Amino acid sequence: DAAAYRRIIEVIEMQNNPDAWKQKYDELVETKIDRLRSLSPDALAELRAQWTGLVGEMRSALTEDPASPKAQELGTRWTDLLEKLMGKPVGSGELRRHQSSQEWNPQMATFVDKPVWDFMTRVLAAKP
Repeated sequence: DAAAYRRIIEVIEMQNNPDAWKQKYDELVETKIDRLRSLSPDALAELRAQWTGLVGEMRSALTEDPASPKAQELGTRWTDLLEKLMGKPVGSGELRRHQSSQEWNPQMATFVDKPVWDFMTRVLAAKP
């Protein structure tokens, strides 16, 4: 299928040009840091509370089929919160690439643990 073929090409391109991928990732991290610094303490507390709530719901849904309506709704909320965090739209293709190409580590995703990260990777991959 065409989507799978495009994904294979994207992965090959990322592997062939790790410096470009690292630069893109570093830009995303910098955008996130700048955005967090610009938020008021109340807005930051609200964003944290939203993430905490969503991650709690995800922990209780780890055995869900990633393509199920419940899992996909959690994926939509994940994307919406990332857009709030970044202060701009986050493309679904870019998000899938980032999620599937990055192994979870505590520095990268301090708000989420590995089981939730892995679940969200599967949910995003199953997104229509």
